[in-house]
Parts: sequence; C-alpha cells; structure tokens
Amino acid sequence: MSKELQAIALKNILRSLKEGGRLLLMYPVRHDAYDVVEQVIQTPKWSSHFVSYPPPREFISEEQYRGEILSQLPFWVNLEKTEIPCYYESDEEMQASINCWLSHVDQIPEDKRKEFLVDVAEAYKRFRELTEPTMYYSSLIITGTSPKLTISSAPKAGMFDSEMPKNGVEDHVSFQYDK
Repeated sequence: MSKELQAIALKNILRSLKEGGRLLLMYPVRHDAYDVVEQVIQTPKWSSHFVSYPPPREFISEEQYRGEILSQLPFWVNLEKTEIPCYYESDEEMQASINCWLSHVDQIPEDKRKEFLVDVAEAYKRFRELTEPTMYYSSLIITGTSPKLTISSAPKAGMFDSEMPKNGVEDHVSFQYDK
C-alpha cells in the first residue's frame, strides 16, 4: 500500500474513534531477516534463480513513517519500534514459518525449496549468533487517541475571515489533543 494511502487509512481510523477512543496498530517494518535473505540469494548456489527477480516487498523505515505518514495527520500519534522474538520448537518449524512469508521461495524449483529454507534459516541463526531456532520481527507500534471535542462561545484569535461567525460570537467546535 502506498504511503499516501497509509496516511489516509490511519487518518480515517483515528477519525472514526469515539471521543477519547484509543488506537493500537502494529505495522511490520523491514527486519534483518531480509538482509540475510539478500545475502543467501546472492551466493553462487542460489543466484541463478534470482537473475531478474524484483524485490517482492517495499518496506518503509521508522523515519519515513514519521516524516511521510504521521506528519500528515492532524492527530497526535505515538510511534515506537520494537523487536518481537518468535521462538520455534524446531528448525523445521522455523523453516515452515519462513516459507509462509518469504515469497523468494517461489523462484526455487520445488525439489530444492527445503534446501533453500534450510540455508536461509541457518544463515539467519549465524547472523544473529543463535543456537536455537528463533527469529526477531521488527514492528512499529502505533498508538493514538481521538481528539476531544470542545465547544467555545468566542471566536479564536487568528481565525480566517471565512471562519469568523457572522455575528462575531457563535459556538464553534475545536479539537483538543492529549499528548
């Protein structure tokens, strides 16, 4: 989904909350497993399967999310990056999990896929210096609160002429954000 559509979606989600309602989203971001996969597919053993293979996903960084999405919102939103460990009972379970999210597997002939998944899982464990089958997934934790509506009877200083009440004093609605 494009950054513009993500900003619109997040804005609409926050707007649809009841007054004082809260939002909690987890948004996956690029994690080091993809760096490991890039290393594995460039080895002589696997590179021939990825000659004209475009990157299957576009990830946004925490900085891009802050600057290009959150900055467009008229709401206060908190953003925190976290790593979530995923522990597996066995190497085979870890490989099966990788098979679920790694679209690169489709480039490999069916009779070589298990070997490819073993290579990716083992490379990841070496990269992270792990002895047990474990992966760490990065996510952005996005929290926010809907604005509180307040009604005042006096126009605010600095209102644009088009926003000024005809009689100079009329109720109008403003938003207040808790930080």
